[in-house]
Amino acid sequence: PATAGNTYYAKWETAQKTGYCGARASDSDPFGENATWTLSKNKTGYTLTIDGTGEMADFSCNITNIKATQPWRESLSGVKNTDITEVRVIGVSNIGAFAFNGLSAVASYDIGSAVTTIGRWGIDTEGTETFELNGNTNLTLVDGVLMTADKTTLIAYPGGAAKVAEYVIPSTVTTVVGGAFVGCDAQKVVIPENVTDFPAWSFAGSTIEEIVFNASMTEIAGGMFAGLPSLKTLDLGTRLTTIGKGASYDLPNVKELVIPASVTSIGAQAFKNLTGAGGTEKVTFAGNMPNMGDQVFLRQNRLTTVDLSNSTTFGTINWSFFGTESVAAYFFDTQEHAEMLTRKSINKTKAIFAVLNGGSIPADKGYYADCHDDAGSLVLVTPKKDG
Repeated sequence: PATAGNTYYAKWETAQKTGYCGARASDSDPFGENATWTLSKNKTGYTLTIDGTGEMADFSCNITNIKATQPWRESLSGVKNTDITEVRVIGVSNIGAFAFNGLSAVASYDIGSAVTTIGRWGIDTEGTETFELNGNTNLTLVDGVLMTADKTTLIAYPGGAAKVAEYVIPSTVTTVVGGAFVGCDAQKVVIPENVTDFPAWSFAGSTIEEIVFNASMTEIAGGMFAGLPSLKTLDLGTRLTTIGKGASYDLPNVKELVIPASVTSIGAQAFKNLTGAGGTEKVTFAGNMPNMGDQVFLRQNRLTTVDLSNSTTFGTINWSFFGTESVAAYFFDTQEHAEMLTRKSINKTKAIFAVLNGGSIPADKGYYADCHDDAGSLVLVTPKKDG
């Protein structure tokens, strides 16, 4: 043990720029010697080269995580993750799970002909401009997007490529790999009905402004559409029945949200706004109000219009509309339906119930926080009625 008054010297281990990275039985075993890794200087930073035969190792988390075991991580190699700008994979038959996850500055991936599979979250394409396949027949590129050779699985969209106005997932695709659209800056992404598997967190770090979700899926899980500060429009399609807990949160610029008529269940805090900035102002239920969990709209402090005029039945709610600071107007088609919701758990101190009686909410106003009279009090707009 160290003793006061004594002088101690620490020996710093020399940074490693090469080593083994072959498959292994467990994280506690040494890496297999069938594959090697090397970091070498290039014009913009460093190139990470994986070379060898057989399988490279799988990893369990992002390279920036304190539990990361990738041997090319900064703490061992001395090279910052953001200084690795190119990845080359030669000879090995796979790219391991999480192998390059967190290398957000990689501009190009050079994938050798022997690679047959890419593991879960195996590549990070936030800054990627191009993929080179070098005769690989197991993978293909469609408009610069990396896919399996049969074009049924979309692996990665190049997040650093030139910005496009719209990207529509091709009709051949049924599966989208986790993280496929990380860093994507297409203004609009359309997910068509041919897609049957679209995992959560696939849009992290993107600057997408509009998402149209028409996938043949009945449920979206937590983190499906989360932390997207540029998103303005979220179209949830017509097939969803379940919106999971925390499914679509921190979307500060999605001002209006439509809950599809097909939805029968919404999980707790599904549309929360933890940042407290911006937020949703109007929510429309296209059909009957579904069963809802706790604080579905937590900290949506600009939520001032809840359109329930399409609802004739009201699901079980449990503090679902609590956790917001704004006063909201709830619009119903009839007095009978308004009275049905008053029997539910709702924050009555911040609710105004309005019956349309055949009228409609003015599309250009609704009931927003800036609708004040001269005295500064909130004003409920007058519904419009034809004739």
